[in-house]
Amino acid sequence: MARRRTPRKPTWIYSASVPLVRLSVVREPEPPGYRRPVITSPENASSVVRPLLENAATEHMVLLPLSTSHRVLGACICGIGSVDECTVSHADILRHVLVLGGRAFLIAHNHPSGDPEPSSGDIEYTRTLSAASKLLSLRFLDHLVVGADRYVSIRDRWPSLFG
Repeated sequence: MARRRTPRKPTWIYSASVPLVRLSVVREPEPPGYRRPVITSPENASSVVRPLLENAATEHMVLLPLSTSHRVLGACICGIGSVDECTVSHADILRHVLVLGGRAFLIAHNHPSGDPEPSSGDIEYTRTLSAASKLLSLRFLDHLVVGADRYVSIRDRWPSLFG
């Protein structure tokens, strides 16, 4: 009687002492008929992020990774800070964009005081994130600062920060 051989698993997967890992994205279910918005302007982006930020008592940072056609791929709350700051590393922002398959992105954060005027720290963060995103060929569209009844687009005020 012939002995049946069990198929061998590829040796390259198990040949090292490092386990194989896999990264996957879990998307929350979307309501039937829902179409993801396309970001066409700061006003449009503000209407997408405002519901995520408007009632927060502390600073929150929201990321919108976008497709090449600027369709929103999802919304990520990347950081929750204190009443006057929220620190999120550039690597965390860019990792989320890449994992979700984004080619462009925008970020937004709130100022719980209600005054959306960007701080010098907001401007510097935008400048350095813009430089980092260029290294990965990602398009950084805007950084919005959301206040009580209005927002400020850092791209509109300081377009040179975005190259």
